[in-house]
Amino acid sequence: MDQTAYFEQMRQKRRDEILAAAKSLILKEGLDAFQMQRLARELDISTVTLYKYFKNSDDVMSAVQKQILDSGDLFMQRASVQKDAMERLLQTIRNFYMNALEQRNAITLLFLFQVQSKEAGEDMLASKMYEVLYGMIEEAKQDGKINSGLKLKSTVDFIVNVNLALIERIALMNEDVFQKQKKELNMQAEQLILMVRLYLTTET
Repeated sequence: MDQTAYFEQMRQKRRDEILAAAKSLILKEGLDAFQMQRLARELDISTVTLYKYFKNSDDVMSAVQKQILDSGDLFMQRASVQKDAMERLLQTIRNFYMNALEQRNAITLLFLFQVQSKEAGEDMLASKMYEVLYGMIEEAKQDGKINSGLKLKSTVDFIVNVNLALIERIALMNEDVFQKQKKELNMQAEQLILMVRLYLTTET
């Protein structure tokens, strides 16, 4: 490994450490209390050093959100990919809930960012879900698996918003309540998936 590659590797490692500390602070203290000076103290580094990696607190928060969404963990496939477009769509939604229930901190962070993003006219979580589901719903429609009368964009919007409603509930739950209701939340996710299937396939 040459010197340039080594320094880039070390820089990326330090960047990841900063983002990990930022996630922990945001979950513990909330977005409103998040500041570069507080993050620097948590990492035991100077703010001057911190500013070498990120321009400001908004830059850090944007990087945290992007890291979670770009990792693909929440949409990771847990089973063999279904050949049927409809079943692949439903399995993707199921995977999302299974992963979300196991990675609730990531979901909580994304929801906190979602609230802030809406105020700025953006919503990266909804956009990511839309991006993932749009192609699958389009393919299922082309295969004749869903009601031909449904308009693609409004259908994807509806399914994304319905799913985000349950995600919001998961994200905002007290940890003790979440642990007690985890099995119930799993059942609700399955019921929601059944509702999506009925919505997509019922002729009107």
